[in-house]
Amino acid sequence: MSGAFDWNTQLWINGAWRGGIAKRNKRLTSTLMENASWIPAIVACDYLGISHQRLDMLIREGIVEGETHISEKGRKFVMVRRDNLSDVKQQLFGLIDMTTAGRLLGLQKRRMRQVLNLIFVNVKKMGPSNNAPWSISRMEINQLLELSVHLEMVAIPDEDCISFGHILRYWTWTNRDIAAFIASVKSEEIKPVNLLDSVAGIAAWNFRETELKNWKIKTQNGLGEWLTIAQAARVLGTKEQVAYELVRLGLLKAEVMPYQMKRGTRVRRTEIDNFNEHYIFATKLAEEYGCSPRKLINNLSDLGLLPISGPMVDGARQVVYKYEQAREALDKLSGPLQSERLLMNGALLLPQT
Repeated sequence: MSGAFDWNTQLWINGAWRGGIAKRNKRLTSTLMENASWIPAIVACDYLGISHQRLDMLIREGIVEGETHISEKGRKFVMVRRDNLSDVKQQLFGLIDMTTAGRLLGLQKRRMRQVLNLIFVNVKKMGPSNNAPWSISRMEINQLLELSVHLEMVAIPDEDCISFGHILRYWTWTNRDIAAFIASVKSEEIKPVNLLDSVAGIAAWNFRETELKNWKIKTQNGLGEWLTIAQAARVLGTKEQVAYELVRLGLLKAEVMPYQMKRGTRVRRTEIDNFNEHYIFATKLAEEYGCSPRKLINNLSDLGLLPISGPMVDGARQVVYKYEQAREALDKLSGPLQSERLLMNGALLLPQT
């Protein structure tokens, strides 16, 4: 039997066969391969654009129909029903309402409404009325769920662990605390250890209690990954208004929580390091070289180096230079060929010892 299967056999395979189908099987026509009702998990993942772990979760949730099989050689493989995958793909990458999003994440409707605009960027009303329901990008929901698909499911948390659902229900965290905590999980500042199988979505995340308390203390003291503008200003050694100006000018990158009256803004600690690597305040340079900021600015101006921000540039309070340009210019000013000029200007720009 080297020819293709007869028509009736192929119809049965197409509709009822739930085992693997290999392209190397010459007895299967190309049409059968393309239209088989059950397809391997890897093919389904490629079609949906998701990971194997995410597909397993969709199967557990009943969104995708799938079955696990064991081959004669003991190899485990998953087969997925094809006919509803197009609808699933639309669900995964389209817009969903707030109630559905909350159900997927394991958040109660009231809590979901409170943190909606703090967590998600692509949020919008589904109609012109103020009472119109909110819609959320399913992609953003997927990104949160993907954070923990690789974790083990447990029936009972370890003695030193607490679920995120427990925190939401019993701990006195503000909505901004919750939003900052989810952002810290996304940045891997804090990681869940496993998932509680009786709870859906991110509410199933389990964390070490000591890590949770340490995270809260660090966040309150401005030592965490995410800083408020006031905390960022203290780390930079400047005033809060100056920090806001740096954010407004794009010199200090921050993430704004959308749709809020006070527009809650957070700065990653790494962005503070990035600012210090690329920019420097004139006041800091003047302190290092033992002169007034005004004389330092005048001397740099004589060399043709102008600040990128300041009162005479964009109305900002603090004068800011590019770090490398300022250092190179100060090296020239500190050289012996410039000493007479510096003395005439009344400023000796040599580092204090």
